[in-house]
Amino acid sequence: EVGQKEFLIDIQVRFLKIKVDQVCEVKIKWSRSKKIAYTKSQITKPEDDAVLFDQRFQIMTILKLDDQGMPISEKKSSLTVVIDEKEIGICEFLMTDFNLAEYKTHRL
Repeated sequence: EVGQKEFLIDIQVRFLKIKVDQVCEVKIKWSRSKKIAYTKSQITKPEDDAVLFDQRFQIMTILKLDDQGMPISEKKSSLTVVIDEKEIGICEFLMTDFNLAEYKTHRL
């Protein structure tokens, strides 16, 4: 019997290695369908090698499960870097796409 269950998915962003040409704000956007969550913005400078976040964010999602409690459909998500530079404005670039159902490795 196929069923479904709601899950709270947690992601912790520790740091992002990025080089910038000028002082700017950087944050990470996690999107899943119409749901979006952001880390808090962090300031980075040209002399920095990485942006430290050490932040956790969460999204609720529903997984369809088979009779063994294993996911049977994909749940595509993405992480996007959002940079806000005063001269250029806001720029976004995709960091990675992933399937939330792949991270479910034990019976629910």
